[in-house]
Amino acid sequence: MRNQSIYLAVPSGELEVFVTGEALEMLRADGHLFQDGSSLVRHYRSFMAEIALEKYQQSEERSQVIVLKAADVSG
Repeated sequence: MRNQSIYLAVPSGELEVFVTGEALEMLRADGHLFQDGSSLVRHYRSFMAEIALEKYQQSEERSQVIVLKAADVSG
């Protein structure tokens, strides 16, 4: 599955959330029959946004790009 990006508004501007193909495969393994990464991203957008904002707040650098990996979205 291909990597996908979503964008979230944060006080300092816009945060890019880069979702790896591995993370998308992990989400698809939950039994949903999505055919592509875009469908998965739309379905799990709020879930991914919550994880990304948490990673952003915990980051000392406050990078404007957050990468979500399989470990971030697994149970």
